[in-house]
Amino acid sequence: MPAYDNIDTITAALEKFNHRVYNAGYSFRVNEIDKKDVYIQGSFDFAYYVNVHIEFRDMIYSSFNVGDNWWDAWHDNQIFLLREDEVKNILEDQKIACTSTEGSFGFLFNIKGRQSINIGVTICKMLSIRWEYPAFED
Repeated sequence: MPAYDNIDTITAALEKFNHRVYNAGYSFRVNEIDKKDVYIQGSFDFAYYVNVHIEFRDMIYSSFNVGDNWWDAWHDNQIFLLREDEVKNILEDQKIACTSTEGSFGFLFNIKGRQSINIGVTICKMLSIRWEYPAFED
């Protein structure tokens, strides 16, 4: 599964991801959360198959719960990369002691819009995206 752990690769991966699912009618669900990772699946039709697997690795914080699910944003990006100040504010609001946010990234699924940064958030060190459609793999 391709993994992204720096700003350049993460930005490129999100751009490709958002382009591929734009207006595609996807839905997403949180399948698993453990102490370090959040695993989310995306599909056009979960009854038949899963199209994409998204993992947020080395998690510092996530607002997700196992079983959460939502429809895509249709005419907008699905995942936003949060700014460093937004990451710091979220960690402060959640009272999570973090000496440095260096090397960590905040991701926001477009569930309630870009302005709602308390729903659909994960802060972690690495992003992995694996497509079931081989031509989509990097």
